[in-house]
Order: sequence, then C-alpha cells, then structure tokens
Amino acid sequence: MFLQSVRKFFGHSKPLNEKPDLKKIRLTVVAFEDDCLNNSGQILAQHLCQKNILAVTYYDELLNKNFLDFESRTFFDLIDTGNQILKKTNSDVLIWGYRIDNKIRLNFQTSDQYKKPQTPFFSLLNSLYLPLEIFQQQTFSDSISELIFAGILTAYNKQEYLPILQQTVTKINNGAPPKNLSVDYMPYILNLLALAYLNSVRNKPEKNDVKIIASLLRNALNFLKNDKKSVDEGLIYTNLGQLFHLASDFAIDDKYASCKMAIDFYLLSQKYFNRYSYPYDFAFTSYRLSELYFDYWKYTSDIQALRDAVFQLREALKIFSNTVFPKIWADIQNKLGLYLSMMAVFSKNDEIGMMAIDNYKNYQSVYTKEIYPVNWAKAEENIANIYFECGKIFNNEDYFEDALTHYVQALDLYNEHNLQEQIRQTNLSVLKTQEYLIRFSQY
Repeated sequence: MFLQSVRKFFGHSKPLNEKPDLKKIRLTVVAFEDDCLNNSGQILAQHLCQKNILAVTYYDELLNKNFLDFESRTFFDLIDTGNQILKKTNSDVLIWGYRIDNKIRLNFQTSDQYKKPQTPFFSLLNSLYLPLEIFQQQTFSDSISELIFAGILTAYNKQEYLPILQQTVTKINNGAPPKNLSVDYMPYILNLLALAYLNSVRNKPEKNDVKIIASLLRNALNFLKNDKKSVDEGLIYTNLGQLFHLASDFAIDDKYASCKMAIDFYLLSQKYFNRYSYPYDFAFTSYRLSELYFDYWKYTSDIQALRDAVFQLREALKIFSNTVFPKIWADIQNKLGLYLSMMAVFSKNDEIGMMAIDNYKNYQSVYTKEIYPVNWAKAEENIANIYFECGKIFNNEDYFEDALTHYVQALDLYNEHNLQEQIRQTNLSVLKTQEYLIRFSQY
C-alpha cells in the first residue's frame, strides 16, 4: 500500500534564525537504489530531521530505478517518476540516492525544476557524491550536513528562504572542511557550494562574490579527473555561464566582457550535453544563450548576434513544447516576437515582421485575453508596433490600418484596467497612426 510506503520522521531540531511564520520545506528522501541492506536513504532522512525548517518524509515504495543511471538514456523517466512522487507526497523537494561502488550520489529534484527559467537554474544532473561509509556509520560532519541542506535550499529556490541559504553558505565557508574525503569528491562539493553561493547572492552580487564563486568552479574543474567529456564537467561550465550571466546583468566590472564570457561558457557546456539524453538542460542553456546574444547585439549592433539569439530560442523551442511547458513556450514565443521585430526593422524585411506577429499571437494563445488581459494587451500593442513600422518602411496603407486595429484593441483593455501610462502611450501611437492614414486619404 502506498500509505505504508511513506514514513514520517520527527526529531528534536536545532533552532535556525528563520522567520517564525516561514513554512516548512516538505522534503522527501527516496529509498536509495542498490542499497537495500544499508538503508542509507532512511539514515539520511532521519539525520535531516534535525533541521526544523524541514518536514521530512522517507519514501520506500518499490519501483524500478534504472533511470538513475544517467547513461541509460532514460532521463525522461527519472523526471516523470520524481514528479509523480512529489505529487503523491505533496513535497517541495525530492532527494534521489544512487549507489556506485562505495559512493552515494545525491540529486535534488523539484516539480518546477524544468518548467520556468529560474535564476540560477539548478539542474537535476547536479550531483553530490559522498562516501558510503558516512551513511553506514552515520557520521555526518557539520560541513557535509550543511552542504546537503544548501543543496535542498538551492534546488527549492524560493525568495523567502534566501536568508537561511545565506546563513548556511556562511556556515560552510567558516566551518572546518570535510575530513577524510579523497580529492575525487571535491569537484562535486565545490560545484554544489558554488551554486548555493551563487543562489544566495543572486539579488545583489558583488565583485568579490563573483571572484570567490569563479574560483570554486575553476577548482572544481581542476579536481575533475576525466579523460573524456562528462556531464559533470558540462554542468560546471553551465554554472560558470550562470555566474558571468549574473555579473553581466548587474554590470559587475565590464558588463560587455562578462556577457562574452557567459556566452563562451554556455557554448562550452552544450558540447557536454546530448540533446536527446539531456534535452531540458540543453534547452535551458539555449534559452540563456538567446538572452545573452540579445544583450550582446544591444552592445555592439552586430546583426549576427541577433540572428544567434533567434537561433538559440528556436533550439529551445524544439524541446519546450506548448503541451508540456506552456509558460516557457509562451515566454519563448514572446521573446521571438521581440527579436524578430527588431530584425525586421533592421533588415527592412516585412516577412520577418509577419513571423514576429505570429510569435506574439502564439504567446496570446497561452496568455489569453480572458485570463491575462494585460499580458494579452501588451502583445497586441507589440503586434501593432510591427505593423506600424512596416507601414513606414514600405509606405503601405494596409499595414497602418492593421496597426490601428491592434492599437485600439490594446487600448480598450488598458482603459478597462485603468493603466494610465499604457493608455497615454497607446493614445499617442493611435494618433501617429491616424496621421499616416490621413496622408494616404489625401492622395
């Protein structure tokens, strides 16, 4: 029975300086694969009960976990099964454990992990390897305990828990390093610590933060002893890309240089991911690259960068379908509308402009007029802007007529919701469009 396979553990907890009204994070630890004798998952679940911010569940229902072998091309099964368990247990975060010889690999999953472009993005492939003996002897050092906790908080990625994550990262940095661990474990420890650190400063990173996180990730690369390209190496490059992407967004040091470095690291990371085995990670990197190429175009006016931004979005669109990922799909459609509209004006090509309009209409199919009237109206205004620009470029009355129609529809919704600034701007656009139409009527 399902209910018999779920066990709750309750323990005395050490106080943490969280807000008193902060909701507990519901964590489920799944019984570890290939570990039926040692009960490592149960031991970890009991240990994590010491964190009073966690409501811990141990899940030991029998299921085939062959998908935990990341080389088996069954990554979709892993995600789907994890999401089913998250739903059954009403959990926020899931921990998978997989035994490889005398090591345990931990991975962290959430229900929205691949459903929205979070910053920073926490891949399910980010792994923490630990010695099996830690679980057998139940000798979790403070640094290891805090690192696992940091992984949970980073995967959950909620703003209200950010102070706890910052406090946890500080504890790890100030505490004693893990003892009796070989260098084989260091790449994973450093990568996870860097990602937790990056998440903890995401709202206001400083120059020194970037320097420290970059050092952690580069050291992780140095410790990684692989003769062939590996997913783990690709993830470190992804996280370096995320770091310099954030540095570029916050204009730390040279914004242009940070943007270029982020692009280079993301492109490097894509060489390590097979789009068929790890499609979501590949697609998220493509999505991030599109943002950076667009920024790069704004800095340089290099039309190739704008083309690259469009290409990367279309690559992401091959993975993020409307049926499975409607919000990301719509977001990509909206961005494609923007990028292609810029390209249409730059190249004076109305066919590209019509493609941009199709993308905005696709966006409206998710953000509908009835449920998301303001989003729908903004897309309608963007469509009108494209028709208006095409009307100017090609001196075409029909384009101005279409522009006026869409401006009026947007304006009606802005008036309905009393959005004064949007009303003012759209009224100006209506007047300009009418002026052009009057000129046509005079000929």
